[in-house]
Formats: sequence, structure tokens, C-alpha cells
Amino acid sequence: MSIPANLKFLDCRTIGESDSLEGILDELQRIGLNPGLIEVGSLAFERFAFWRYYDDKAKGELGIAYDKRQLTFRTTDSKSYTTLTFDIGWSLDDAGVPTRATLQATAFQTTMFTQREHDPELHAQRFVDIGVQLYQLVHPTFGWMERCRPSGYTKWSHIDNLEIPHIYWANFFAPTYVNKYSREYFLSAPGWRKESLSDGGLLYVLSADLAGTGAESLIEQVKHYFGTESVRRGMVNPKN
Repeated sequence: MSIPANLKFLDCRTIGESDSLEGILDELQRIGLNPGLIEVGSLAFERFAFWRYYDDKAKGELGIAYDKRQLTFRTTDSKSYTTLTFDIGWSLDDAGVPTRATLQATAFQTTMFTQREHDPELHAQRFVDIGVQLYQLVHPTFGWMERCRPSGYTKWSHIDNLEIPHIYWANFFAPTYVNKYSREYFLSAPGWRKESLSDGGLLYVLSADLAGTGAESLIEQVKHYFGTESVRRGMVNPKN
């Protein structure tokens, strides 16, 4: 069974605020990802509260997504022709403030990221570029990109304590992580791309594409540097 490519942002600080969903949809359109079908609700738990193709009328009716604190939609990338399925959700704290917000984008067309005839490096880097644009909009505490199970290997307890239990193919560290470990620590890590982000966070990518699980020599270097046996997919499932 093929393993989809996932982008996941955890603890997004702007999701759930007024106009945050509209801002995400507008930004995706700006960078060439055109929303198609949008949904609120799930047949597994309730009847769909909202289900229609995205247009100006649907944009004006997104209040139901804020009420349900959830939105799912699909986009087609005009540059890579990859289809991404987005799922956005959040909770409310005791004061009614959005918390525990997540954004996930999944590409099920795995051949685009693994088969040489499709130029996997081109598609992988386009995926990263999309991630960077969204990071700057939703400001997560941590984010990752990998061909692995959608839940990933990072739990809320790790986010709360700014821990790094697992290194993914691509990793987005918020300023809080950078302040704890130092910018030089991340910039000196073995890997392919290390880039400061607009809010003071940092992007850390292990290799140029998502194919396989990476060169064994690099994986061993990363394990040693970060002090974890859990690197890339299928290596080790962190506890806690």
C-alpha cells in the first residue's frame, strides 16, 4: 500500500480567529491551489453540515465552519497538478479562545513524490514551498512533512514541552523552539536545507526529495546530532 505525503501543523496560533479560514483559502488561491469541494462535518459522526463547491457564495457562508470548528476541502495545484486534501480543526479553552488548532494537507498521489519520471524533487520542493507560505499564515508551534501515517509521531505533550522526539523529512520549528535550542543548533544540524522563517522560526529539511527514507549515512548523523533513534518514517515510534 502506498504511503501518502502529509503536511501537518500543530498548535496553529491564528486558526479559529475571525477570517482565519478565509485567509487560508485566499492564500492558497494566490499561490496556485484552487479549492474545489469544501465540507463541514463528517458522515461518521453526524450529517454533513455544509457541502458544496467553493465560490464567493460558499466563502460567505463559512460561519458554520467556525461554529463546528472544522473544515475539510480539496485543492488542485496549478503548478504541479497535485491534489491536496486539507483538514483544519481546533478546540476552545475555558475562556472560549481557540486552542489546539491543527492544519493537515495530504497528497495521495504518491508516485509524484517517488517515481523518477515524475520529477520527485520538483514535487517535493513545491510541497515545501506551499508549507512555508502556510506556516507564515497560521504560525504553528511545530510542523512536519513526511510520507508516513497521518497522525505522525509527535504528540501534544511534546509540543507543550518543546521536545523533539522525532525528525521528519521536513520540520518547521517556531521561534519558541529556536529560542530553546538556539538558531545555531538547527543551522548546524546535518541536512539539505536550513532556512530562517519570517517570524523567527526555522525550516529544516533532510534531503531534496521524499523518496524512500533517506540515505543511511545521513540518518545516522541526524540520530546522533539530535539524540534520537526516531528519524524519518517507520524508524521508531516515540513513546509518551
